[in-house]
Amino acid sequence: DLDSVKGKNISIIDVLTSFKNASFHLFNWNSVIGKNEKIHIERSQVSTLLNWIKNPIKENANKITLPIALLAGDAGNGKTVVLKDVYEKLEIEGIPVLGIKSDMIYSTSIIGLEQELDFRIPIIEMINILREEYEKIIIVIDQMDALSQSLSMDPKFLSTYNLLIRKLIGISGVRIIISVRKFDLKFDLNLKILKANLELELGLLTDIEVTDVLSKLNIPRNRISNRLFNTLKTPHHLNVFSEIYNDDLSLEGIQEIGRAHV
Repeated sequence: DLDSVKGKNISIIDVLTSFKNASFHLFNWNSVIGKNEKIHIERSQVSTLLNWIKNPIKENANKITLPIALLAGDAGNGKTVVLKDVYEKLEIEGIPVLGIKSDMIYSTSIIGLEQELDFRIPIIEMINILREEYEKIIIVIDQMDALSQSLSMDPKFLSTYNLLIRKLIGISGVRIIISVRKFDLKFDLNLKILKANLELELGLLTDIEVTDVLSKLNIPRNRISNRLFNTLKTPHHLNVFSEIYNDDLSLEGIQEIGRAHV
């Protein structure tokens, strides 16, 4: 009976439910542009990460075969939205996934982290239960750079995640996706130790992506200055612009707000 693996008091369904509950911050993250629930930009990195998950890991140019993928990008470029998209698609396909926003869930020890996630048993045991039925289990860790920024408070926060990652990579079938800011990945020694089989950079939106959003907002491209248009290539800026724009405001006023606050 797969719902009572090896006589444990926690079932596969229990584990999946615990993963779902612990992923609350990620799957509830806003992933639409502005106030329109239908405007969503799916980045190409989503399909790249899904393909990496589904296919065997091949040695990369640096001869690394660790089951780790890194998504690096500047602040506001939409890393969390990419990971939420990956999370949702894995759920639809029935692949177990745990999504942790490390800027909201952290501890000075793995035991403490498991308590913060409200897990009844250690995460390693939960994964081993899932391995009885599932070939792959995905762990998503968003915004590890936030822990880098908190080193002045307690360096153990980041050390806890690094230790957890080292434990997880030793389990067959586990894939780990981590997002960080490019700056922190480059300059923080505690993040530079992360070695990944797949490294992706999340940059600005393309002209086509921004134009498509403006079109859905009924804003002609030729009414947007080049300066503002380039500003809107940062997803966070585009989201703010979309939220403050309405038909009662002149576009000139919106452009001024965009330059001043976006």
